[in-house]
Amino acid sequence: MKNLKSEILETNITKMVLLSIAFTIAMVALASNASAAAQTPSYGTAIVDGKYIEWDLNADHFADMHEAYNANKDVLSKLYLRYNCSAKVMYVLVLRVPPYEVQPTADDAGLELIVRKGRR
Repeated sequence: MKNLKSEILETNITKMVLLSIAFTIAMVALASNASAAAQTPSYGTAIVDGKYIEWDLNADHFADMHEAYNANKDVLSKLYLRYNCSAKVMYVLVLRVPPYEVQPTADDAGLELIVRKGRR
């Protein structure tokens, strides 16, 4: 029983770290696209469970995320967004682009949302 609890805890921690990394990468991509033409996320909801079967990878695609935030460098991952207007919730999915791998570290995991007043 103790071993099962340990496995569940490790799985949950891993999911949290990966989700945090995804959010960090997403916010970096959003910031790097700030100078580009404004894009609109698709509208809807998503189930936050570590799976992405309900996502439409064409309609929900928002941005390519490049190495060092430089569009002249390789695309490391893809950013997908969905926004639920009534609940005011943004769903974020980040998928790596092979052959690149996610290297989760506590220092790089997190989410930052910057809201700029007066911008639409």
